[in-house]
Amino acid sequence: MKKIITQLLICLMLLGNLINISTFADDNRFTEKEFLPKPDGISEFSEGLAKVRIDEKWGFVDTEGKLVIDAVYTDAENFSEGFAAVSKMVNGKEKYGFIDHKGNEFTDFKFSSAMGFSEGIAPVINGQSKPIQIHDEFGYADAKADYYDYVNINEDILIKNVILASSFSDGLARASKFVETGEIHNNKPVHKDVPIYINHNGEEVISSENIEQQIQSKMQGATITYYDLHDFSEGLASFVVIYKDNSSEYEQSDYAGFIDKTGRVVKFGKYNEIGNFSDGISWVKEGVDTNSKLTYFDKSFNTLFTIKSKYEKLSSTDFSDGLCVVAKYDPTPTYYIIDKKGNTLAEKVYQELTPFKDGRALAIGGDPAFVVTDKKFIANSKMSSWAVKPIKEAKDNYLIPKELLNNYNQNITRADFSKLIANCLAEITQKYIWYSISYEKGKFMYELVEEHRFDDTSDENIIVCKILGIINGKGNNKFAPYDTITREEAAALLMRTAKYLNKDIVLNEMYISYSDDANISNYAKEPIQFVSKLGIMNGVGNNTFNPKGPYTKEQAFVTINRLFNAVKK
Repeated sequence: MKKIITQLLICLMLLGNLINISTFADDNRFTEKEFLPKPDGISEFSEGLAKVRIDEKWGFVDTEGKLVIDAVYTDAENFSEGFAAVSKMVNGKEKYGFIDHKGNEFTDFKFSSAMGFSEGIAPVINGQSKPIQIHDEFGYADAKADYYDYVNINEDILIKNVILASSFSDGLARASKFVETGEIHNNKPVHKDVPIYINHNGEEVISSENIEQQIQSKMQGATITYYDLHDFSEGLASFVVIYKDNSSEYEQSDYAGFIDKTGRVVKFGKYNEIGNFSDGISWVKEGVDTNSKLTYFDKSFNTLFTIKSKYEKLSSTDFSDGLCVVAKYDPTPTYYIIDKKGNTLAEKVYQELTPFKDGRALAIGGDPAFVVTDKKFIANSKMSSWAVKPIKEAKDNYLIPKELLNNYNQNITRADFSKLIANCLAEITQKYIWYSISYEKGKFMYELVEEHRFDDTSDENIIVCKILGIINGKGNNKFAPYDTITREEAAALLMRTAKYLNKDIVLNEMYISYSDDANISNYAKEPIQFVSKLGIMNGVGNNTFNPKGPYTKEQAFVTINRLFNAVKK
């Protein structure tokens, strides 16, 4: 099944003025570089390359706008984990295969469909399908159930016969199962498409029936026709609901929400559109035509800011690189580049603008096309020379979640440091930690979340670390997930993680003295000695540790790599 290419920003005929955006254009922050040939389709950058469509064929440009992989493919996915799924005509039929960053065709073009690699595997169709009669939001229909296999880059099949599969994200992949409804139509049993999530063993791991029951209980008498689950991102997945009620003879789709990895519905409301979590932020849209509103919130669903429109429809991308793109048409397209505080950093008139990835976006203007560069992001994303080698080693060992690989000089939050720890635990133990804990405790995951959640977060990475005794919180059942972690807090988490992974670590008896010992909190005295003696963390110069000081992302990545090496000994 060929993946439908979705436009990131919908062209809308709009009138009036955008209100509630605090505009301060920063023309010096964003630079444009024109490139040719002008594409008629663009996508965001991924791994330093962006797909472009030229004369109905797809190729790839680099960050300078140079066409480095010729536009010869009938379809293309973004690069992921070093490869991109692309298609071309073979003996009169469209077939998919994979190419590398240099455009080398790495596999045979033999698949009927393929998606990108994620977590080491990619879903492909080898042509297998089964006729089936379904009843969905469009009524009764004869359909074809496409069966995917998941393969590695050597084309070894690791998971077989998955219906309507998707790429893995956060350890899970969306799929479907067809369940008989008990009806007979045209002498055939009728099925309904039930969305599910599978793990790397191909097992259904979140009860779709439980999700549907939770949604139905919140529908105030309306009847669910269908609901669609989206990919997990940062521990949460959005969903939309198609339903019927007495207010209209037509089906409607203005309910949506989020679930966590236990299958618990954690947010639900009357929303016309919903985004995915990225950079710790997601969004919902209320209203279709006039008086529409975009609301942005953190992972505890605290509202960060809103953007309102008196007359226009609004469109938003998910956050990336700390930025999102909001569009209005009046009638000329105008794009607003928004930061995490809701400030407008720039206002651009383009035909199309992609989200920013690694400091760059693609845009199509009236005539030319541009690479748009965020100079501030590029400057902040340069690693210090001392960090380059250990961070490369950490990346090679899959110790750093890919969404954290940017803004290396930025201070790391307590939530992101917890994600780093949880990811490290999974890589070292080679286990999906949630299921190990659930089995050990004899409880379902949603029960453990309810039992251990903080008042200000139910983030799964944080809860895992709390259950394992690695995290204690800030008191009064608060965690403060978006506060910057201090150096002494990081030391405490690193020590507890090391002891959890290797209880036999032996330290020398020598006391390491810092000139600012008096500033170290009592709880952090042992952890700072521990990480200092193991060489996981060092001082900051002049024989000081700076316990209350902030911790940058590159420092965190380097120490997680040192932790990895220390516990392996």
